[in-house]
Amino acid sequence: SSARYYVQMAALFPGSTADNYFVRWAYTSVCGDGVVSGSETCESAGVETAVCTRACEEVLTELESNNTINLADPINTRQVRTGAIGIIGDVDVYRFNVPATTARYQAWTTEPTGDFAASCTGRDTVLELLDSAGTVLLTNDDTGGTSCSFLDTGVLAAGTYYLRVREFADNALIAGYQLHLDYAH
Repeated sequence: SSARYYVQMAALFPGSTADNYFVRWAYTSVCGDGVVSGSETCESAGVETAVCTRACEEVLTELESNNTINLADPINTRQVRTGAIGIIGDVDVYRFNVPATTARYQAWTTEPTGDFAASCTGRDTVLELLDSAGTVLLTNDDTGGTSCSFLDTGVLAAGTYYLRVREFADNALIAGYQLHLDYAH
């Protein structure tokens, strides 16, 4: 929601004037306050739901068939995609765009509940970053002692990029996972 705010400037000492001044305004969104604001894409009131994480990130389900860059599902920052590797050798591909300004992103897989600390038990994902031609730029299998995957893209030039999720050896199913994408901080 939007609102109009007013700031009144006053001299520090009565009768004095200020030739120069600086105003700094900062706004921090609060997940769980009942209002979608700031970087939030949904409001969860701090409770994990099928459509919103505890961190107020929108959850969307993959749309099969998304196994090539031409069929990739879109994913945006502060958005979560749920997916599954439902047949042996399946891959899931997601598309995101880097605007004209360069940016650095982080992408990671978690349990279907969004819990990274749960170590992706029974879900050995591999996460790959691809360029617009489908060339693999980065790959991560296991991170932080878990079977989850994590990529820090480094600074990316403007353009379209893809994240590909697959099972480690392409010989098992993954009943469910979540893919997260956000700006690197």
